[in-house]
Amino acid sequence: MSVEYDLVIVGGTRVAREAAIATAVRKARVALVDPTLQPNSLDWSAPPPLVTQALVEIVNKAHQARRLSQTGLIRPITQGVSWPAAWDWARHTAEQVWRERSLTQLATSGVDAIAARGEFVRRPRLAFVAGDRLLRSRTFLLAPAWATQIPSIDGLATVSPWTPATLWAAPTAPPLPQTLVVLGEGAIALELAQTFNRLGSQVTLVTTGERLLPQADLDVSHLLQAQLEAEGVTILSHTPITQVRSLEGKKWMQVGPRALEADEILIANWSAPQLEGLNLEGAEVQHSATAIVVNSRLQTTNPRIYACGSSASRALSEAIAQAEVHTILRNALFLPLFSFREKAFAHFVATDPPFAQVGLTAAQASQQLGRDLQPVNIPLKQVGIAQLRNEITGFCKLVVDPRGYLLGAQVVGSQAREIAELLAVVMRSRQTITTLEQVSGGTSSFASMLQMAAIAWQQQELKRDRTWQDWLEGWFDFRRARAR
Repeated sequence: MSVEYDLVIVGGTRVAREAAIATAVRKARVALVDPTLQPNSLDWSAPPPLVTQALVEIVNKAHQARRLSQTGLIRPITQGVSWPAAWDWARHTAEQVWRERSLTQLATSGVDAIAARGEFVRRPRLAFVAGDRLLRSRTFLLAPAWATQIPSIDGLATVSPWTPATLWAAPTAPPLPQTLVVLGEGAIALELAQTFNRLGSQVTLVTTGERLLPQADLDVSHLLQAQLEAEGVTILSHTPITQVRSLEGKKWMQVGPRALEADEILIANWSAPQLEGLNLEGAEVQHSATAIVVNSRLQTTNPRIYACGSSASRALSEAIAQAEVHTILRNALFLPLFSFREKAFAHFVATDPPFAQVGLTAAQASQQLGRDLQPVNIPLKQVGIAQLRNEITGFCKLVVDPRGYLLGAQVVGSQAREIAELLAVVMRSRQTITTLEQVSGGTSSFASMLQMAAIAWQQQELKRDRTWQDWLEGWFDFRRARAR
């Protein structure tokens, strides 16, 4: 008996829907199994990350408008953004984006969309049971949603803390807390701490790690911490949380040697894939509470089953997950020959100023090559458009190997995402940094930083190479001597 499908996709994420449509466009037979499928609306019991992203974006835009009004160039804006209005706008925006991948569009594209829960079976052959249907396919794709785990801190679960998902579960906006404690040191923690501070909450950000954004260079962590603290966010780093209690309508936390009182606690770390009930053990797919084991081709330990968003860093970056899908479809629908290089794709943090990273940090690159690498660092204040817009906080730092190939970049400041995406293309295409000399735009473009960085790197390398300096000096002596 032949298989029914070329690919069966299991998951309720936006990336899963886009993968299904992309598969159908390639004329392959595809089924999407998603228990949250609804005709034209979101399942708000498990909202997608994009609704939180929408909240962060609108609050940042409102803050920028208010900051512009303080220059006297436009009518003064004396009030901040309304929390209920921002909450409603974020939900509405998320629904509009979600409708672009609605059940109707899936069906129109040729996707067999199945609203049911299911599990893998191995006998007599590998298949996926969805409701009362047995789906047989050449290959399968896991695209699970991710949920916040409540860390095992004494009393924390009993006080019903917020998570990025529970913010949207009620039909109306929950009351804005006067005092809010945010737990975490990653991108979502920084974004939400700054957002609620700008909405009017008194925010304390508590991290169990030594610093914010541990995957970034130290100067990035320090700059973003200084920005948050300048806006009024209290940051407690490397601080253990021993217990949480609810007393007289308030939530109390023992944080190191001090007790914190808060109206609400928001957990912005400890994400885990939702894999319950899929019988991955029976399908011989290895996984942990925080990741699915995949190889460089994004195959799980069962080579017929692929996974995108296999770790929190990948799943919470929609751009990374979409790039993974591109590789998976080439492997799953044709031949498994293509590898995925996560380091060649940009990660983004939507703080203000924003931060984007691609590839290795300077420390990682130096350790990998076994020699110290001096990164090229261009401050944003050297860029004309940054001065014109009064957006001079930040820098562009490139890590380049001795041959001129880009190993990594960290960008803080306006247009950080766009600049990092351009640098990611340079990395993936294996072009040298001298390619960036061709970037044009002058004072009207933030990308002019890249041209400046390419020139700075060449000057840096020239200073190190005494032989090349002597040759150039001799060459120009020769040219001048023969000139008439």
